[in-house]
Amino acid sequence: MLSVNPTELRALAAALPAPPAPPVDDEDRVVAVREAFDAAAVVKHGKQAALAATGEGVVRVENPTVDAQRQVGGGDRFDGGLAVGLGAGWDWPVALACGNACASYYVATSETASAATLRTWLADRGLVGNAD
Repeated sequence: MLSVNPTELRALAAALPAPPAPPVDDEDRVVAVREAFDAAAVVKHGKQAALAATGEGVVRVENPTVDAQRQVGGGDRFDGGLAVGLGAGWDWPVALACGNACASYYVATSETASAATLRTWLADRGLVGNAD
């Protein structure tokens, strides 16, 4: 699996021997990179959404909205959350949502959340049911 940010995705797609033909969007790019590298999945994480090209197709999951505080480190937290979700056997949309939540929490607070803290933070925003 390959996980990239938007800049990395654009650069990889443009460098392919057969880059996607214009007009091109990020869905075209993740699919083209996945096929070129014969990867199990290519994931793009960004401010608005995460996008994954897998053997089953393309999955897109929106990010929680936050007032940006940090410019770096969110991608690392995204990858950690995604790894937790995939390691737990969660479907792609749920695993991507976990990555998005971890990254968004870090961007908003400059802290890495525990599972309990993350659940409370998401519940406070109406994004998951109350933990009680």
